[in-house]
Amino acid sequence: MNEPLPPERPRPPSAPRHPAADTGAADAHFSAFYRATVGDLVAFLLNHGATLAVAADLAQDTMIKAYQRWNELTHPRAWVHAVASRALWSGTSPSPARSPSTT
Repeated sequence: MNEPLPPERPRPPSAPRHPAADTGAADAHFSAFYRATVGDLVAFLLNHGATLAVAADLAQDTMIKAYQRWNELTHPRAWVHAVASRALWSGTSPSPARSPSTT
């Protein structure tokens, strides 16, 4: 009665980079996203207990990661907030002094 499972389909190879990634178009889109988002991201981190210095550093680190993955992101605003929040609470920020304020 138990039928065997169909064989797993092979995973597709990594998608090639979007053609816009090699032009200034992707940079222009990211620049506009950065200007529109970084202030809100810093405020978000401040509201979650980070100091201003930590929030600014984490926002910058997160934006670098977003830029590196820009052509893969479908919801970049949500992505940067999730990545920055995880970095704040997991302690994966570059400096060990970057932990949320307990006051």
